[in-house]
This record gives sequence, structure tokens and C-alpha cells, in this order.
Amino acid sequence: MPGTVLICLILFISTTNAANAGFSFTLIHRDSPLSPFHNPNLTHHDLNQAKFDRSIARAHALSVALTPQLSPEQGEYLVRFVVGDIPFTVHAILDTGSSFIWFQCQPCQKCYPQKDPIYDPSKSYTSKSFDCTNSTCNFTPGHSCSANNECAYHLAYLDGSFSDGVLMQEEFVFEGPDSATVKGVKLAFGCGRNNVFKGFSTDGGNLAGVMGMGRGQLSLASQLAQPAFAYCLLGEADKSTMSRVQLGSRPRMWGNSTAIVRARGRESQYSVLLNGVSLGAMRVINIPTGQVVSLDSGASMTFLELSLFGPVIEAVRGAMKGFEVARDPRGLSELCYSATTKELVQAGLPVLELGFVGGSRLEVKAESLFLEVAERRVCITLIRSSFGQSIIGNIAQQNNVVGYDLANDRIYMSGAYDCKLY
Repeated sequence: MPGTVLICLILFISTTNAANAGFSFTLIHRDSPLSPFHNPNLTHHDLNQAKFDRSIARAHALSVALTPQLSPEQGEYLVRFVVGDIPFTVHAILDTGSSFIWFQCQPCQKCYPQKDPIYDPSKSYTSKSFDCTNSTCNFTPGHSCSANNECAYHLAYLDGSFSDGVLMQEEFVFEGPDSATVKGVKLAFGCGRNNVFKGFSTDGGNLAGVMGMGRGQLSLASQLAQPAFAYCLLGEADKSTMSRVQLGSRPRMWGNSTAIVRARGRESQYSVLLNGVSLGAMRVINIPTGQVVSLDSGASMTFLELSLFGPVIEAVRGAMKGFEVARDPRGLSELCYSATTKELVQAGLPVLELGFVGGSRLEVKAESLFLEVAERRVCITLIRSSFGQSIIGNIAQQNNVVGYDLANDRIYMSGAYDCKLY
């Protein structure tokens, strides 16, 4: 194992105190056979095109909001949990780019069709609502006071989608590795009673909501007052296996660290300073003082500002001279080739390395740098940012251990690692 390794976090079971001490939970890729949203009729190419679609939707939201929320049709990695003493199973997106936990609730004024039964707090003795005088209400997005003196929230999206509801508290049960569970985790969350999303599936194959992991007061990590969390996201080849998130004082993370910076307008996001990009042995970009980028587990693709995107794309073009240039059938990617990812690996396409102030690095191998979107058609997973920010999505983070040391405001990155071993 590379570098100095922090001692492995032990999974605790069954008590609220255990949750406060730390625990692990699993992530399911939304396209995995283990996911309730798995569609066996979709081809590998269909699924990859859907990733581009979801990323474009994410980009539209980012283009008008510096601290956007993630709508529930856009994410890739799902956390499954149970709420209430009469248990309701919920599948939500794990999103480090937002800081609010919310999912659909009864009574529904308007709810979109979802795969899971919609949670009904009236059937749970452990549910509790917040009134407007509670200080926690001040941290809810778009907070206001309902006619019943309940703490209300409002989330709005660029395409006209929205979620309105009230702030509640409930007991959560998380699924850990090897089917172990962590029970009695009390969390505040948004109980969405009026939810309209333009991009939802009409067959009911939708996620219930979002599990925010950002720096804001109402994220999962903040509510549990955890000093650190870490994950290692499995890539496409391993999507039948679950990834793992570890929270607590000693999650497994190693390598060099980089400071979390507080970028204006992005205070709740995990922003760091990128100081260079390399493609194999070639240094493509060098920024000694660093340029702000954010890590976002809710975005699939990586969005780069023009000053970064242009040089990186040109460097990749230079490394791909032996392959025939092609077009993206959907027109979503600016750089595609007639090839398979297997052929790129066999040809020895150099690893794209994102380097950060302090020596942390993410290594993006060929199978993460390109996705197959059609028969013998690969397209790059980097997108030109149209909203003035650079966002590193979950595909670029795959098969790297990413650790968030919240107590010391630092992020550790391992470089390339086999996440099946995490």
C-alpha cells in the first residue's frame, strides 16, 4: 500500500453512539446490476451517453448558481438507507457538491414517480419536525416559515425544477460492507412535499433525493461532526461491486495532502488549488500559485475552464495521433475517436495527472479519460466549462482514494489505486 496508511476504520453497529464514533457505508453505481435502477435493456453505450446527458444537466445548473444543488436524475453513485421505525428504503445520490439531505415525503402536494415507496413521517414514531424558532432552520436552503410554523425549505433549478418541503429529523439506518448496518443515526433532512423535476423518468425509475456531503451545516458529515471521511470509487469495469465510504477519526487515506480553500461563492464546496497537469512525462500546464478547482462526487464529467481545457485537449490530441478522429453521435463531447477503451489501454495512452499544491494528485487512466458512447467510438470525459468554474467529477476520481480531513481542512489523494482493495 502506498505511502503512510492511517489505520483502517472499524465498522460499528447498531447504536447512535456508534455513528458518532464513525462507520462505513456502501455506494452503488446507478447502472450496476445491484442498483434498483439497473435497466438490462440498455447497452454499455447507452449508459455512457446518459452520463454525458446528466453532466450537461449539471452544467446548466452550475451556470446560474455558484452553490448549486444536485437534482436526483443527475448523479452516478447512490447511497441506500432506511428511515423510520416502520422502515422506508431510500436511494439517494451521494453529493460532495451540496450540503443538504432531502428526499420525497408524504403527504405529497406533488411528487414525481420514484422507485422506492415514498416515506411517510406520520407512520413513524421517531420522526420530528422543526419549528421556525429552531436555530437549525437558519441553515436550510431558501428557508421560510410555513402556515403551521414549520421550518420550510425551497430548492430551485435552472430548468424550472424545484423541491419544496419542511425540515424534519428522523432515525437513519445505513448499509455497511458485508450487509452490516449502522442504526439509530439521527439526522435533520428536507422532507420534500412539492417536487417537480423536468428530467425524471415516467416509468418511476427515479431516485428519491440527495445525500449532501458538502461543508455546510446540514450535510451528513457536518451533522455527525465527523473529523474525516474518505472513499474510493470503483470504475465502470467494477460496477457490479459496491464502493465504500468511511467516516470517523481514522478512515483509510494516504498520499500527500492539499489545503481546502474557501473560494468566494463556493464556501460549502471542497475547493483546492490545482498547480499542474501532466500527460505521462509531458508537463501540460504549470500554475505555481495554483488555480481553484472543486471536487464534486455528484458530477460525472470534469469541467475545465478554458485556460485549462484548451491545453489539455491539445495534449491529448497529440497523444492520439494513431487514432482516427470521429464525432460524438449526440454532439456532447468535443474530442472523440474511432476506437475502444481497450484499444487505448493496449496502445499505452499516457495517464493524465492532476497535481495540487502540496503534492496531492489524481491519476486519470485511459478508461476514465474516455468513455465508449457507440460501437468503436470513444469520447473524452472532459468538458469545456461554460460557468467560469473547474469541477473535477467522479469519473476522474475513480480508482483514486480521496480523503477529506475536515478537522484540518485538507484533502488527501492517493494517486492510482485498485478500489476493489479498499
